[in-house]
Amino acid sequence: MAGRFAGRAAIVTGGASGIGAGVVQRLAAEGARVSVWDRDAAALAGTDATHTAALDVTDSKAVHRAAAEAGQALGKIDILVASAGITGPNHALWEYPVEEWDRVIDVNLKGVFYCNRAVVP
Repeated sequence: MAGRFAGRAAIVTGGASGIGAGVVQRLAAEGARVSVWDRDAAALAGTDATHTAALDVTDSKAVHRAAAEAGQALGKIDILVASAGITGPNHALWEYPVEEWDRVIDVNLKGVFYCNRAVVP
């Protein structure tokens, strides 16, 4: 029996661990062809991926390159799960390092924007 995502192509960022890895497993189990993107190149080998890309979602050029490669490997991308994210350090607001705040914004906000911009037609 074909799964509900049979014939669909998906990209999952942060897909080598945590919630992203669970999403990858579920999509693959339901028949999707999945491109897994993660910063941890070694962890990508253990995923249920049709295609992988080791990248940092804060690198707009790398995201666009990976999206093009995923499109060539999988065909039209039907699903984007932008699950790459970080929490940052645990500090009181007045002690929170600005550089760390910028990194959280870069990954959790700009990274999602870059991925959507590269994938959504």
